[in-house]
Amino acid sequence: MKPDRDTAAHTRFAPAERADHDEIQRTVRAVADHPLVHATLEAFDGLVLVLNAKRQLVAVNESVLARLGFDTREQTLGLRPGELLGCIHAGGAPGGCGTCDACRSCGATTSVLDSAARQETVRAPCLLSFERDGQVDSLELEAKATPFVVEDEQLTLLSLRDVSDTRRREQLERVFLHDLAGTVSVGAIVFGLLSG
Repeated sequence: MKPDRDTAAHTRFAPAERADHDEIQRTVRAVADHPLVHATLEAFDGLVLVLNAKRQLVAVNESVLARLGFDTREQTLGLRPGELLGCIHAGGAPGGCGTCDACRSCGATTSVLDSAARQETVRAPCLLSFERDGQVDSLELEAKATPFVVEDEQLTLLSLRDVSDTRRREQLERVFLHDLAGTVSVGAIVFGLLSG
């Protein structure tokens, strides 16, 4: 869902301005012609996005197309990450993904902004809420943003890794260990009373 260019100046967080079609196409060609960027996109199975300085997609890997149901890369060009992923907050402000109040806590947006500002790789947790079959669902992702330059244009490589299962397993382990520690403590008290 691309916001209307006339309303794209409205934001409550990240800059809302977008590159026009011609700018995006120039960047797409530069990225496509860069062998290291092409190799990087092909090397990873997770969701890997290349963003321009305005946080718009200029390249994606095959996993994005396969997992998100896009037929061609062209369908993704110019979108921002939340628009690509169907985030329920992407339409929360006229400027689109990154521009509403909820975006302040989005790890994808903050990692991209921070990596560009600090010129280093930044990781951040990202809770993505999206609608599926009329129900709101969520995924826990790890966003990793790395800045780089191609033909004097500042770009960001953004990888998104689903860590939902890992987080659930960690929570179950904590609950199990807490319950086990409680059981051991009660057992020690009972043993102490019986033997004392």
